[in-house]
Amino acid sequence: MSLAPFQDRNFTLGILITFISGASLYGGTFLLPLFLAHVRGYSAAEVGNVMLVSGLVMFVATPALGRFVRADDQWGFWEFAGMQTARGLGSMVAMIAASQMSVATLPLSMMKDASGLINLIRNVGGAFGIAIISTTLFQTGAAHLQALSQGVSGASLRAQDFLAGMTSRMEELGVADPAGAARKAMGFMIQRDAQVLAYIDAFALVAVGAAIAAAIGFFAAPAGLKAPSAPAAPAARPGGDD
Repeated sequence: MSLAPFQDRNFTLGILITFISGASLYGGTFLLPLFLAHVRGYSAAEVGNVMLVSGLVMFVATPALGRFVRADDQWGFWEFAGMQTARGLGSMVAMIAASQMSVATLPLSMMKDASGLINLIRNVGGAFGIAIISTTLFQTGAAHLQALSQGVSGASLRAQDFLAGMTSRMEELGVADPAGAARKAMGFMIQRDAQVLAYIDAFALVAVGAAIAAAIGFFAAPAGLKAPSAPAAPAARPGGDD
């Protein structure tokens, strides 16, 4: 495979966009099922139904995007399905636009090598994105858990009041060990909140990557502004000059 296409400015920028957008798109595809399963408590079938939506939208690629909305803890299937619809359309726009920009100013003789490089870089970017997001989830999750745990120490009056209220609630429910059950419930809440904060960080990282990829596109040269080819040499007159 020849690396000659990298001599073209648009191709180099397009490859960079393909790498970053590939990391963001594949990373988002990796991240959302984990969020639905670990935070929202979806079953495998429910996660599959939500993820199916983006695949169908990417297949049909309709030209309109729905309105933008923010997720909250009351979201169900249709809210996530709407988000997946917008994501599927955005994925197709990003991949097609990056590919077209990459080859817009290339000669036909380089198209074969360019196509192979685009597919390679997209897959490498996807693997890179999944690795970065996995690391982000692990590291930020541990950091958030430590910070939240420190905030509910014995010196925190709010934490002690909350624990006392939970203990009273457990006593009303007839739990055998109200204090232990209250501490266990508080620990579960802390872990859940740490997970949510870690996923927020990971989704923010995906969004930053997509924004960077979009910004790089402004540095590409329009295909219509290609340098004109050298004019052909004039044909010799029959019989020579008199």
